Amino acid sequence: MFTFRLNLKTKKIYDDMLKLYNEHFNTKFTIASILPYAVEHFLNHGNTNYLKHYNLIKNYYDQEFMLEKELYIQIKKLQNNDITLQDILNFALNLYIIPFKAKFIKETINLNRMLLILNHFGFITNGYKIKPTSKKNSGYETEFIITYCPLCGHDSFYVNPDNMQVGCYKNKCMANLSNKLDVIGLIQITHKQRYPDIINTIFDVAIKNYKDNVPEIEKLQIGIIRNSGRKKGIKKRIKELEKLIETYQNEEITADLNKEISELKKELDEIIKRENEEEKIISIKNHIIMRNGIKKYDYLLKKGFKKETLEELDIFYLGENVTKDYQTNSMRYRICFPIFSADGKLAGIQARSIIDDDSSRSEFLKEDCLFKTYWEAVKKISLYERYSDAKLYPEPTLEDRHNAQMWKKVNKKILNSYGFNKSEHLYLLNKYVEKNYKEVIRVIIVEGLKDAVKLYSYNLNSTVVVSSMGCSLSDEQAELLKKYFSGAEIILGYDQDYSGVEGNIKAYHKLADAGFNKISFIQYPNRTKDFGDFTGDKDTRAHIVDVLKNRKPYNIYFMNMIKSGLLLDKKLLFNSRKFIPQV
Repeated sequence: MFTFRLNLKTKKIYDDMLKLYNEHFNTKFTIASILPYAVEHFLNHGNTNYLKHYNLIKNYYDQEFMLEKELYIQIKKLQNNDITLQDILNFALNLYIIPFKAKFIKETINLNRMLLILNHFGFITNGYKIKPTSKKNSGYETEFIITYCPLCGHDSFYVNPDNMQVGCYKNKCMANLSNKLDVIGLIQITHKQRYPDIINTIFDVAIKNYKDNVPEIEKLQIGIIRNSGRKKGIKKRIKELEKLIETYQNEEITADLNKEISELKKELDEIIKRENEEEKIISIKNHIIMRNGIKKYDYLLKKGFKKETLEELDIFYLGENVTKDYQTNSMRYRICFPIFSADGKLAGIQARSIIDDDSSRSEFLKEDCLFKTYWEAVKKISLYERYSDAKLYPEPTLEDRHNAQMWKKVNKKILNSYGFNKSEHLYLLNKYVEKNYKEVIRVIIVEGLKDAVKLYSYNLNSTVVVSSMGCSLSDEQAELLKKYFSGAEIILGYDQDYSGVEGNIKAYHKLADAGFNKISFIQYPNRTKDFGDFTGDKDTRAHIVDVLKNRKPYNIYFMNMIKSGLLLDKKLLFNSRKFIPQV
């Protein structure tokens, strides 16, 4: 038995944590009983270089502790002139708080606690969805959180609250390539924070202050819960059951089958009802943004766009005025493109900054009356993290962390409105559906909204122009093309850069699988990346027509892109699939 001088800060933190742990798991841990584990953990993982910098607090709590002789001998060997036995024990105890907290977090985590963590670190500021998932015959059931990927921006990023694992369906994304990435590792990558700091923050947000933070969950932006896969499964199962009913004449069997059909239809109705309610909320929010917009087109007119086309497509601008709507405020200084579904319903809004250069945009926003607050939070957090050991700056609050994430959001070149799932729509498709185009010969698919607007303004004969809002054509977008333009030639016109060329090749295979047998590619002139680079002068239409006439079949485009150095993906280079002969 010996007297151990435990600093008061460590004692308070550890007492609070042990109280929570003991209440949750019905245990009776004390500092004395956990001390041997702390020392053992320090001997295995601790860094003695930091010991002499550790005891900065001069107020101590004296208490007697028991320590096994072997552990006592081991830590005695670590002593030198600058480090005392008390220093080692004190450091070991505090060091063990981190893995102890980490274990506690993983055993306590649930959906709501995970939402608080993701919100705190800014991973769901653009909204999220909950996707019920299950694996048959394994007893495994959970609800995945779906949102935009913080690493690649794809909208198929998922988080499993049960084990904190994360992933992304986007090829080449770090979250897709790593099978063991969890929320903590993700934060280390995106926020460049130390593991102990992350654990302490998560513990405070989701465990210690959980009850106080619960109201924050209600403020989060929930997107539509997409159950397209489940809905298809239900409909397929109902058809199977109906066929079985026709086959069997046994009343007892058909009664069971009818009962299952009734339960499935009830579930289907609930899914549709929930989606309709979410769509109403999203529609209201989108119309609020539109009401705050003005018809000011200086940015686009300078780039050769036609005013009458911008007005026809309901494009608008959000200026410097601060409104009562939170989402509108975050989209200020942007040209906004309303995106409508094929049947003409407002599905979402994509807002593009009028300042293209990232550095110039950042400097401009720092002076804005609202965004300045966000920037101050970023500076505050940066100073605290840089000088936290010296305690020169106060610890950032939860509001500071939120404002810092908002700064990252408003600093992006492109923002999508709440609940908008771009993979389910094609920009400008509604215009051709409204006009009931019957003699469509070709469909041009471009990457950006500006490209689509510029092409649309020239009213190309028997030609439909749509944007997939990115260089990745989704399954839903391919289905839309098949539904409305199944017999047309598809012309792929993504940007002439690495990602655009790769997107063209992948879209080609997806469209071929969908049944399209006439697919070609636009090869832009040298020093031209997309149609947005065309000037808009009187000769532009003729220039566009020439580029379209010079479109390439798959095999020629493929070889040209290899020669140009824009096609580098080995999987695409050595894809054994045959190309479609062009008719």
